[in-house]
Amino acid sequence: MDGSKDKQIKIYPVFILGLVILGLIWLLEVAVRSRSSHVEETYRMMNNSWNVAVKGVEYHNIDLRVFSVDGLRKNDSVRLSRTLTDDLDGGMTIRILTQCCSLEVYVGDDLLYSYGTEEVRRGTIVGSGYHFIDLPDECDGKLLDIYIRLGEDNVFKFIPSIAYAKGTETYLRFADDSAINLVIGGFLIVVGIVLVLVGFAMIFFKREMIRIIATGAFSVSMGVWCLCYYYIPSLFTINKVLTTNAQYLSIFVAPIFIGLIFWDMRRKDEDWRSVVILIVTTVFIDFAVVASVLHFTDTVHFFVTAPVFRLLGSILTTIVVLSGLLGVKYENHSDAIVSADVLLFAVIVAAELLRYSIAQELFVDSVYMQTSFLTSGAFVITVLFVAGDMAHLYELILSKARSEWVQGIADHDSLTGLLNRVMSYEAFGEIEKNNEEVAIISIDIDGFREVNEIFGHDEGDRVLCRVAGMIERCFDGLGSFYRTGGDEFMVIVRQSKTFDINSALERFEDKLRIASETSEYSISASYGVAYSNEVENNAVVEVSRLADTRMREAKHKKAEG
Repeated sequence: MDGSKDKQIKIYPVFILGLVILGLIWLLEVAVRSRSSHVEETYRMMNNSWNVAVKGVEYHNIDLRVFSVDGLRKNDSVRLSRTLTDDLDGGMTIRILTQCCSLEVYVGDDLLYSYGTEEVRRGTIVGSGYHFIDLPDECDGKLLDIYIRLGEDNVFKFIPSIAYAKGTETYLRFADDSAINLVIGGFLIVVGIVLVLVGFAMIFFKREMIRIIATGAFSVSMGVWCLCYYYIPSLFTINKVLTTNAQYLSIFVAPIFIGLIFWDMRRKDEDWRSVVILIVTTVFIDFAVVASVLHFTDTVHFFVTAPVFRLLGSILTTIVVLSGLLGVKYENHSDAIVSADVLLFAVIVAAELLRYSIAQELFVDSVYMQTSFLTSGAFVITVLFVAGDMAHLYELILSKARSEWVQGIADHDSLTGLLNRVMSYEAFGEIEKNNEEVAIISIDIDGFREVNEIFGHDEGDRVLCRVAGMIERCFDGLGSFYRTGGDEFMVIVRQSKTFDINSALERFEDKLRIASETSEYSISASYGVAYSNEVENNAVVEVSRLADTRMREAKHKKAEG
């Protein structure tokens, strides 16, 4: 494309459109979660009237929404207790969220539920997620004790809210709360898998599709993160370690794929930007590998390395944005869309870090602060990346078509569509290289000058096209045909097809005769045929000259006779 100023494409309209879509989806998510939080008929919160014991200190009649604890370390425990009332009787289910903590629930002296106790004791991985605990019948007036023991330092500052509902309504309500996240996460995973498969299929057909594969991998990773961040797998599996591992791994590797997308876009420039982006991407790869090794060897778990990732991510994202976008002029839509998407990703990361800090440190009990920007952001970013990929594919196809068109003009005669003289020389070279035996037919239209002079050049052009069409139809399958001059044509026949030459020439003469009978002037042609075994060393150029000589002899005989 023309790189002039009036042809340059701006990224800001795409960026603003992405922000608008992001805001609308995020507000929709907030609305769904806000609606769910106000439905009290079947789903209630157990926030009041708790007794809390932390580090040997007891607090009474506590509201969990405003109670906070500082400085909790690994293996520290928190005990929550309260007397069960009659509204919790008769098959109620309570829901508790824990992060990297063990959980024990007692009703009276009976252990009702236990999770992660041995893992915390051994110092191995403890998963995060929702626990659904069915209360026994006739528990009115009994003491409910909940013991939470930390598997990592500073896992929580504010004790998560505890909810309850009638039996399976707890699961249904959680599914209803998570519906939009389930849809977004599932959509991203399905789209990502499709893109990865398409990308690998294109590689099979020798097309370089790094960008499409990276987009698909990013979509899958963000889809998995979206499902695991809201602990949606808790509906389907009790394996909370798998959910936790998937949550952190998916978010740790997501920037790698963005780096690959941006590097693939910028590497054609071959300047410092592509080098910087590649270095940053390598840093993310190294971090993901090191963090994974430390986690799975129970040296330092993902929860501990997550703050390092957030800090590293904010710094490196800024570097990528500045190095990739600063002073860049966009000359195609795919690059502009991807660049706007990376800029949008940087804004989302910054907003998410701010939201997360406020929610974790200040515990602002607001649905706005509890709803991640990354969920809706992952959806918008992926959609824009896919749009960029589609634009990239379109540009590749258009460029290839243009290249083939230009090549076709160079290789073919513009009037008749046959291969031109230059291509006949290339064919000669290939035949000489392979030491093939061929037959060459040299054809020249009789009386072509008179047609031009009497009936005009337009009619002469029509004669050339008619004769070229006859040659194609009569010699189809025998070899290749060329227009080598004004009214001169050549057919190169491979050795295995030379026995069909005579019948093809008969068909050619018949068509010339029929054309002549239906025209107001005679249409005929003279031709000469020569074979490789008729010249020394099978030299194809000499075969062509011999065919030309015989063609001129045939023409001369016609003129005399």
